[in-house]
Amino acid sequence: MKIFLSWSGDRAKEMALALKTWLPDVIQAIDPWVSPQDIMKGSRALRDIADELSESRYGIICVTPENQSSPWVNFEAGALSKEIDESLVSPFLLDMGVAELTGPLAQFQATESGSKADVKKLMHDINAALKDSGIPTERLDRAFERYWPDLDSALEKIRKETVSQRSSHSSRSNADMLAELLVLVRQQERRIADIQDGVRFTQRAARRVTVERSPIPISVLGPQRELASGKTRDNLRSLTLAELQALAEELGLRGTVRMRKSQLIAALEDKIEVAETDE
Repeated sequence: MKIFLSWSGDRAKEMALALKTWLPDVIQAIDPWVSPQDIMKGSRALRDIADELSESRYGIICVTPENQSSPWVNFEAGALSKEIDESLVSPFLLDMGVAELTGPLAQFQATESGSKADVKKLMHDINAALKDSGIPTERLDRAFERYWPDLDSALEKIRKETVSQRSSHSSRSNADMLAELLVLVRQQERRIADIQDGVRFTQRAARRVTVERSPIPISVLGPQRELASGKTRDNLRSLTLAELQALAEELGLRGTVRMRKSQLIAALEDKIEVAETDE
């Protein structure tokens, strides 16, 4: 299961990298993903992030006092909640408690990284999200007890870093991040428009099969005799691939999406012959 690790700022990045290493030690079926830079410039990086967001089934947002108002962190939190259930998105807090969480992030069930019990519950929630791929509870508890000191030690090291110790060159203005967010949002809008265009094309093709191709009746109850007139193959060949697929769906054929046109025609002929035999 892919888990998206969201971060912004040096300390949050170190948290994300620590979790990326630690999570698969406890549950091997977990595949964490974290962007290598603090939102790299360029459309390719933004496309990669959008792809990872859409493929993830769980989200962990690394939150510190200095980044909880970050536009990017809040954007990724919103994007995750649209892709997956809100119960599968968890802010992972460093140097702050749940009561200190404000803004959009406050709607999620947060985990306090300093609480062993809290982190253990997070792991049980992730394991439950795996469903059949999850590991038995007893095994999970043993793995957690074994590897918890590693994560706790890594987080304690990060806690000791003060905000002033962060490198100044890595900080970015809100204007920069908002500009990149705008690019990403527009890319997502184009993807949605492409999907809508595809749906409209399929609907138009289905209507053409129904209205314009009178030699090929669509009714499941009565196409057999007319198609069996000796010109069945010629009639079918006159249809486009989209029209053939629509006809196959109407006749109850499944698994035809990846068929070539010749294969689809043969499958339709077989379907018609079987229907005639049944009559």
